[in-house]
Amino acid sequence: MGFLIGYYQTKKGTSWKIPYIDIYKVKVNETPSMLMSLLLFGLAGKTIIILSGNYYHVGVTSFVPSFPYSTLGGFSSFLPYFSLMSLFSGLVAYNLYRRSGLQFWLVVSILIFIFEVVFELPSGSKEKVIKPLVFLGIYFSIQNSLPLKTGLITFFFAVFFVFPFINLYRSGQNLSFTETADTFLADKADGFAYDDEDNFALARRLNGVGVVASVIDQTPEKFGYRYGTDYLALSYVFIPRFIWTGKPAVMDHNGFARQYGLIAPTDFRTSVSPYWQGEAYMNFGWFGVIVAFLLGVFMKKVYLWFFRFGPPTLMLSLMYIGVLYILSRQSQLPMTLLGMLQVVLVTSFLLLPFVSRRSLKNRPHQNKVTEGHHSAVSK
Repeated sequence: MGFLIGYYQTKKGTSWKIPYIDIYKVKVNETPSMLMSLLLFGLAGKTIIILSGNYYHVGVTSFVPSFPYSTLGGFSSFLPYFSLMSLFSGLVAYNLYRRSGLQFWLVVSILIFIFEVVFELPSGSKEKVIKPLVFLGIYFSIQNSLPLKTGLITFFFAVFFVFPFINLYRSGQNLSFTETADTFLADKADGFAYDDEDNFALARRLNGVGVVASVIDQTPEKFGYRYGTDYLALSYVFIPRFIWTGKPAVMDHNGFARQYGLIAPTDFRTSVSPYWQGEAYMNFGWFGVIVAFLLGVFMKKVYLWFFRFGPPTLMLSLMYIGVLYILSRQSQLPMTLLGMLQVVLVTSFLLLPFVSRRSLKNRPHQNKVTEGHHSAVSK
């Protein structure tokens, strides 16, 4: 509620003195080349993630990495955002379809998104599997044109397939991916019944209520308030690790999970985030609603920065989708803000060769921006 109040009470445009990249647009004749570039960077990022041992969810496999993630040094934190670029290429393909009407680009976009889902299924991560669906939902939301049938199909796919399948895959039965698929199909042969375990897994993933409830239940009775110490990370979290190689982690997520009884005391591998909601309560109790309010104000400013001159360009649309995806992950506040910055930097860096400066003569005045989403993504 605090977040929503902060978001909707902010009506005016942003006055941030930061560069505005609305003056750049993707060159129309360069769009197919940009698609291929994003796809290749995304595939390269995915390959490195696999080789470094960061593809599989904890406990799914004992895969031994070809090289440690740490060998990438300070650039390792940017790697997940490079892997997102193949998803962006699917959105670019769909944008080409909308502009040209050629069925070829529609087929390309569908194939890319099918590949993304199939690629992530063996990882054992629910978030990674539904990520392509989240990106599509945000993209259609920007255009205010989410197809109802597509939305319902996506919802039922996630609820009745993704979550039960991954839940079985990570059930501790040591099933391989193919064995899990065989067992899952055999179990569902008589119908897609949804049991209590599936319900719990779905609810826990969608809103993190179990983690936040545990924080509220045990703070401050067992563990005292932190009084803002977690937010001290905002003073250094934006310093690149290749500059400060010894930069400390924002929080020991494994230690937090064991301390609050979210995992077994002997589990030193699984990491659980308190989410920014739990983090706010751990620091200020119910006064943490002020943090939620300020985050809501900030996100409305972000929205107005992207949309203040009307429909966003394709370049801005991709960045905005990345920003909302980072927010939807509900990590701790310092990591959320850092992730937003990183996804914008990576996207702008990779798109730079394919953009040109556009004329500002006919651009709408800032005060004409509407409160709702816009009907189309400009070229």
